[in-house]
Amino acid sequence: MSSIKGKLHYADYLHGEYGDLDSDYMFVNLWGGSYGRPLTYASVYDLVLRLRRDTGIDFDPHWLRHTRATLSSTPTTSPAPTSDYPGRWPST
Repeated sequence: MSSIKGKLHYADYLHGEYGDLDSDYMFVNLWGGSYGRPLTYASVYDLVLRLRRDTGIDFDPHWLRHTRATLSSTPTTSPAPTSDYPGRWPST
């Protein structure tokens, strides 16, 4: 399957699963009154801990930002700096 077809299938899946949710955030609340709002840092970290425990895969949420940058690039462009992504947590 070409990557364009794959992206179209993924877009169809997302639309079917989440409807007209319009959010640029990487981690989004999909339940309750905060639907469509960004997850808190604590919620993301809790999710990652559960996924690490359940899958045995050791990863950090920050790695997903770099994966997104890599996947969003094309053969003729460079990945956007992760600091340009909406919803970026400020560094301390």
